[in-house]
Amino acid sequence: MNKKVLYILIGLAGLLLGAVSAFIPLGLFIALAGGIAFVVFILRDYQRVAYVAALYPILYHITNNVLKIPFLAGAWDELLLVFCIMVWVYKWVSDRKEKAYKWTPMEFPFILMFFVGIFLLFMNSPDFKLGMDGLRAVIEYMLFFFVIVQLLKSETAARKVLYTLMFSGAYMGLVGIFQYIFRVETPTNWMDKVEVKSAPRVFSIIGNPNALGTLLVLLIPIAVALILSENSPLKKIAFSLCAASMTACLIFTGSRSSWISFGVAMVIYAFLNKNKRLIVGLVAVALLAYLFVPSVQNRIGYMLNPEFITSSLRDGRYSRWPKAFELFRENLMYGVGLGRFGGAVAAINKIPGTFYIDNYYLKIAVEMGLWGITAFLILLYNALVWSLRALKTAGSSYNKNIIQSCFSGMCGVLITNLSLNNFDAPSVTTYFWIVAAVAIYLGYANSKSRYLLKT
Repeated sequence: MNKKVLYILIGLAGLLLGAVSAFIPLGLFIALAGGIAFVVFILRDYQRVAYVAALYPILYHITNNVLKIPFLAGAWDELLLVFCIMVWVYKWVSDRKEKAYKWTPMEFPFILMFFVGIFLLFMNSPDFKLGMDGLRAVIEYMLFFFVIVQLLKSETAARKVLYTLMFSGAYMGLVGIFQYIFRVETPTNWMDKVEVKSAPRVFSIIGNPNALGTLLVLLIPIAVALILSENSPLKKIAFSLCAASMTACLIFTGSRSSWISFGVAMVIYAFLNKNKRLIVGLVAVALLAYLFVPSVQNRIGYMLNPEFITSSLRDGRYSRWPKAFELFRENLMYGVGLGRFGGAVAAINKIPGTFYIDNYYLKIAVEMGLWGITAFLILLYNALVWSLRALKTAGSSYNKNIIQSCFSGMCGVLITNLSLNNFDAPSVTTYFWIVAAVAIYLGYANSKSRYLLKT
């Protein structure tokens, strides 16, 4: 489809909209006009839909907390995925120079995960609708990996996806900083009884301090890589501000698991980048946070207090692990059923006897059994390994630097899920697979391997 045909279709749509404008309410007319303008904007360069996907947490906040339209709040992300697939089809028709499908090293592990999930849905779902909801919660956001890989056609566009992630991260960081400054009340379920009177734990637009911390663990190493890689002084300043806002917000989340995971992620990045200065900077930030942010002292001090261990084992996150392991042993191969344990789907549907578990891998193991946790771990293993292998074929030092940071951030996210259920948060899962897609794309876009993504 050439531009002339596109412009003709745009003109016809405009005439049709003008004709019906006299018969519909003004609000609906504005919505239709805005929708058409958005579609035109995307179709002029289909890669732009990848940038839209990279705004996922902001879009989630707008649809769920600002607009508060029940249908839109519950279905907007599915509609976004459908729209992305439609744009993908448009790419096949309009851009014959592009491959219809770009193969990556990730197809087999994804297919295995999807096949096992569907198999368990039909084999072990006492309530099929509930099982569908559980399966959707596990695999839906993985599809953004394919959206990014299939719709990008240049390294420049891949970098723009990262720039969009940085904008989103900086926005989340600034909102979190303002919450800390103005002492926005933290929901009591995010505070231990002993810590209720301490400084607030910020949650920005995410609503969950731990999920927010995990997103920042993923994004901050990329911001640091962009600071080191960009040549433009303005870009270096911009990404420095992004990194500063996100780091400050990470500190104010009070998420100890995120702090630890961030430290590990930055050490991994420093090792891959062979840059000892990053370790010095990390230590300096940690010391400054401990010395000048009282809430950091309180959270770390309480973590080292025997009362914290007692509280966690008595009625905290670790008190539920033995029961979860028992359920896993009792339902070893097929699990208790998708959507029936440990996460948001089970909680929303009030499944009898279920409880929230702060370990996503254990949650998958209990719900999907040995088959499910094996497929899931194979998928994560391949995401990490192929991202690391992409360094050999990345070409430019810029791409290698970015891939190193993506790999490090992904490791940080996986570590947080050992003591939290962060993959249950759509924004975390979506961003994880978007970052994985960018790393894979940059590594193989110009590679001569059989996984040829080059246009």
